[in-house]
Amino acid sequence: MMVWTIPLTEVAGVLVVSFTQGVPAMLAPASDTPVQRPGTIVPAPGEPSDPPASDPPASDPIENEPTPPALPPDEASRASDPTEGPPPPQPASPPAPQATDDEDAPIVAEKQPARERVLRPTDNRRFFHMTAGGATANSVYSYYGGGSMDFQIEGIIGSHAKRFPNFGGGSVVQFRKGFWTELTFAGRLLWDKPLSKSFAIYSSTDFTFGVNVPIAQLGYFYPGIPSALFGIGWSVKMILFERLLLSFRPIGPNLVAPSFYNQLFVRFRWDVGGGIGVVW
Repeated sequence: MMVWTIPLTEVAGVLVVSFTQGVPAMLAPASDTPVQRPGTIVPAPGEPSDPPASDPPASDPIENEPTPPALPPDEASRASDPTEGPPPPQPASPPAPQATDDEDAPIVAEKQPARERVLRPTDNRRFFHMTAGGATANSVYSYYGGGSMDFQIEGIIGSHAKRFPNFGGGSVVQFRKGFWTELTFAGRLLWDKPLSKSFAIYSSTDFTFGVNVPIAQLGYFYPGIPSALFGIGWSVKMILFERLLLSFRPIGPNLVAPSFYNQLFVRFRWDVGGGIGVVW
């Protein structure tokens, strides 16, 4: 017959824990049996415990190394050639101006005001001009009309070219009173060249071509045969107060042909006069 022998210390420990109400559990003697918690496996006494789980093996650093990005063709060739140095540094772009809401900040003018300058023909391209003066007589019989010089007045209205400011043109109406009274309808081309940088003074060369029509003789209405007229003149012009135009034309030779009241059928005349006008 087998008899199981149980140590009294173990029995006493269990009894104390089970039936003693006033003793806290923390004062109970420690037991060799480990306490099993939910979710854990406690090995039996004498069984070897499993070794702690080790960290996963490290991966090969060569396999996990990130692939460098592909270089452009020019940089790739530079990298492959060790003799070629690094690219030259690029100049840094200036920082963009920042907008500011400060009302007290100074305002920089974007454009400086234009400097005052002398008025040019293109500034006020259109003009109206009247000239009065004398002209050589049309006929050898001019002394019957009261003298060897004829009185002449003309008006011209025109404009300068916008693209070529020194050139212009206009329409001319001319009235001549002498032995013969004549009307001339013509066109005139102008070339105005500045003479000074401080004043609006110009040298003006003109070319006139048109039709000369006799309308009276010695004050009596007696129309004649029209003739062609061609002339070249030179004058000096000045613009005052950006509106007033003054001129003096000392040179004005012209030819009238055919002239049926002259043996050579050509009349040579010379005009001299001064004028006043307006530009706008």
